[in-house]
Amino acid sequence: MMKPTFVFLLLMLIVVAHYQTAILCFELKTILKCKKKIFYLSVVNMVIESEPRFMDMAVTYLERLQRPPHIGIPRKLMDSQFAVQLMRSSYNIADELDFVPMDEFQKSFFLFRQSEWEDYKSHHNVVVQGNLADPIYFDFISFCQYAVISNKMKTGQIQFVEKVGAEGESQIVRRNPTFELNSMLPNFFSLMVGERLLNFIQDKYSTITATEEVNSYIISIEDANNNKPRRVATPSTFGRIAQLLLDVFIINSYAISADIQELPSTSMDGSTMLKITLRAPANLWSSQVLAKRGDRPINYFEIFILQCLANRLGLECSLISSYVSNQIDLVHTIKLI
Repeated sequence: MMKPTFVFLLLMLIVVAHYQTAILCFELKTILKCKKKIFYLSVVNMVIESEPRFMDMAVTYLERLQRPPHIGIPRKLMDSQFAVQLMRSSYNIADELDFVPMDEFQKSFFLFRQSEWEDYKSHHNVVVQGNLADPIYFDFISFCQYAVISNKMKTGQIQFVEKVGAEGESQIVRRNPTFELNSMLPNFFSLMVGERLLNFIQDKYSTITATEEVNSYIISIEDANNNKPRRVATPSTFGRIAQLLLDVFIINSYAISADIQELPSTSMDGSTMLKITLRAPANLWSSQVLAKRGDRPINYFEIFILQCLANRLGLECSLISSYVSNQIDLVHTIKLI
């Protein structure tokens, strides 16, 4: 294992070589003759004082070193409409939550995607930009989208000027007070994307997703105002309908397989633990990178939908853990109350 000091020096040399800056190279040769401590301090000062982007390069380089391995297994092409819906729903909900001007978001998304593309393509020579049906490309572009969403949520604005229309008109936008806390934005986002995707699936696959049965559990506003108790589904009912929804992911080649099973539980609160396993899903690499980076939300589309399903069935669903098994299976554990 390389020593931290060696990694640090190697990183600085790589940065200098990357930019081919003659002045910095000359300074580097000069300070190499100095004592070790002076050398370290000179390199640090050189980087900080010369170009702030050098520090960004260093952070990016180290972050990429810690990323999980790229996915090399062959996967079927996804249904393009399904892939577009996953991306579009995420974009539209980000727009509706009003935490960033969308012209700014689009610019940041373009720049981030551009900065990541060459490194990603070096691991996937056959990947083609823009082909959302290709799980390899979808994994990449979904990572970029959610990384930017996470970044903008952390510094979410309450009020801003947003450019709209082809003529560059602008409008003042103020965030709904319900969504005012930036720390809560990932939760609202996940639930709202889940709602949007579940509606899409139920509309398109109503005959195979028990849509009528699910809707029978939804209580009307009038009944809620009259304190009428609502029906609550059993965990087994949730599990059965959840499997039908996961089957839709398989139909659209989002994953090779997707299964849900109940786990033994010793909880005293009457909750049920369920394990969801997706084999080689289209978010296998991206979700790992987002988690490693500490980004929130993570593009767990399958969990977004199941949490929404639980709400409609009068239950509460929380994600307990997510991990990758055998480098191919994305495994979630959820708690159902």
